[in-house]
Amino acid sequence: TLFITVPVQSQKLPNFLATPVCRDRGQYLIPHPRDCQAYFYCFDGQSYYGQCNAGHRFDAVRQSCLQSTVQECYSCPADGASNQPHPTSCQKFVMCFLGVAHERSCPDGLLFNPTLRQCDLEQNVQCARAMV
Repeated sequence: TLFITVPVQSQKLPNFLATPVCRDRGQYLIPHPRDCQAYFYCFDGQSYYGQCNAGHRFDAVRQSCLQSTVQECYSCPADGASNQPHPTSCQKFVMCFLGVAHERSCPDGLLFNPTLRQCDLEQNVQCARAMV
C-alpha cells in the first residue's frame, strides 16, 4: 500500500505523454525525470501524472512528497550570476551563482521585482496575494 503524505492532484496522461513505461502489474511511484515536484503513479501498466504541492518535492525513497528547500529543486544556469523569482514567495528570490541556487529574502517592506531582478517597493511589484 502506498501513502502520500501531502495532498496531490493526479490525472491520466494521453499515451503520447506517458513517458514512463510501467510494469503490467502492481502500483508504485516513480520520479519525473525533469521536475523534482512531479512524479508518475504507475498502476497495472497505466501511468498517471502527479505533482506535489508548492514547496514540496517528490522523494522516491520515501514514495511521498516532502517539504523542500530551493536548493533541492531549483535549476540555475551553469555559469554566471543572476537573481530569479522565488517559486512560492514574492518576499524572497533565488540568487544563482555558478549553477548553485541560494535562497535570499528581501528586507521588510520590499518584494522581489522580477522585471528589475531586485527587491523593490511593494507598490511597484505585482504579486499574487497567495505568494506574499
